[in-house]
Amino acid sequence: MEAVETYYDRKSNSYESVLKSLVFRVYDAITWKYLEPHVPASADSLVLDAGGGNGRWTIPMAKKGCRVVLVDISEGMLNVARQRVAAEGLEDRIEISKGDIRKLDYPDETFDFVFSDHTLFLFEDKDEVVRELF
Repeated sequence: MEAVETYYDRKSNSYESVLKSLVFRVYDAITWKYLEPHVPASADSLVLDAGGGNGRWTIPMAKKGCRVVLVDISEGMLNVARQRVAAEGLEDRIEISKGDIRKLDYPDETFDFVFSDHTLFLFEDKDEVVRELF
């Protein structure tokens, strides 16, 4: 995972520009259309954005009303997420944590909803990740 961390640390400052491309704008619109109805709106709900990187999905989920925990292995991406969260004024709704989503530091059944986008391809043992998230 060190190679993944290093890669995303290097890409963290330019990652936003990739997400502004047409393909990602279309992907994001479609993803949100199908994701949004399932995201809890209650302020008592806690959502995990596993491998959430720069907060791309964390922020809209928190804006819906729930609290969100973003966990990612890249400090560079987390720094970008912190800046974005602060710019949106969502520090009270979003917790940002550095960690490996294969070994989360949360008790079982902590989260009401778990989301992970563009992460499974990074792991050799995808079942290990899915078991931990489950």
